[in-house]
Amino acid sequence: MNGNEKIAYLKGLIEGSDFELGTKEKRAVDALMDTLTTMAEEMKETNARVDELENSVSEVFGTLEMLSHTLMHALNLEDDDDMFDDDDDDGMYDILCPNCGEVIFIDDDAWDDGSVVCYECGQIIELDDDDFLDDEEDDD
Repeated sequence: MNGNEKIAYLKGLIEGSDFELGTKEKRAVDALMDTLTTMAEEMKETNARVDELENSVSEVFGTLEMLSHTLMHALNLEDDDDMFDDDDDDGMYDILCPNCGEVIFIDDDAWDDGSVVCYECGQIIELDDDDFLDDEEDDD
């Protein structure tokens, strides 16, 4: 049961009960029910606003991700036509998230930390040198 359903149940329970309430008690119970109803309406509005903010943040995040990819591509084009070439020692690396397949760009600091969080799916990716060997090293 959500908050609104619980309040409706409580209201029906109070209205249908055989409580013998005096005028003062009845006003107190009515005030409590009014307060609960107002709080439930405010929570509903707050939840709608949170949903809207989550959607907005998601859109901004997507735009930033696109800009990041575009910027990384533009920077790599100055040195080399291959966007995913890690052989140049510019301190930036790209890896594939094993969970969602998203290309994640990391720098030397992130590499030194030993892990990075995928900005697409939120999975923590442990960075192990053995997992990211160059193709030439794989042939040995």
